[in-house]
Amino acid sequence: MSRPPHPYCSALGRCRTLALLGAAALLACGSTDREPRADGAVDGQAQAYTETGDLDALRARGKLRILLLNEAVESNYLPRGGSIGDFELRYATEFARDMGLEPVVVFVSREADFIPALTEGRGDVIATKLAITDTRKALIDFTVPVMHARQVVLKRAGDEISEQQHLAGRTIAVRASSPYWPTAQQLAASHQGLKVETLEEDL
Repeated sequence: MSRPPHPYCSALGRCRTLALLGAAALLACGSTDREPRADGAVDGQAQAYTETGDLDALRARGKLRILLLNEAVESNYLPRGGSIGDFELRYATEFARDMGLEPVVVFVSREADFIPALTEGRGDVIATKLAITDTRKALIDFTVPVMHARQVVLKRAGDEISEQQHLAGRTIAVRASSPYWPTAQQLAASHQGLKVETLEEDL
């Protein structure tokens, strides 16, 4: 069972001017030891500072801090076609250089840390598979979508769940910070007996 494609974008928070350019960039926070990146982006862990200004403030500093998920902490996918993070970082790095800014990578350890890091000024842009939701749109600005994904329900092999009505009396487990959360709440409201279990954010 699946839902219509969900747009994924890069979040630009206070950098509203950047949103017009459709860049896929983000900054992340947290401590990590990294080798120099092959794409030339600088590791920003040793250059931490707070900045909540817009494009003029970024140009004054000469840097674009890109929030990125620390895959050493959260590596829960198989990079068959290359790392998704590398794809997003490449777009962000190219955008920074087009703007005449030095790309600086700041790592976050969890997806739930992205928006707080951005709104608190610990990063300038987010480069990740961040779905557009009304809750997030109230906090940050998005670029145009760079990819689409379908929301699906995973089940045990042999378990008969092929239609939404088969969810009655079942339990869906999902993280509260996930874009799947509002979908799960909508399903629970419309299917009697369907329960939503909150998963830990570290999973």
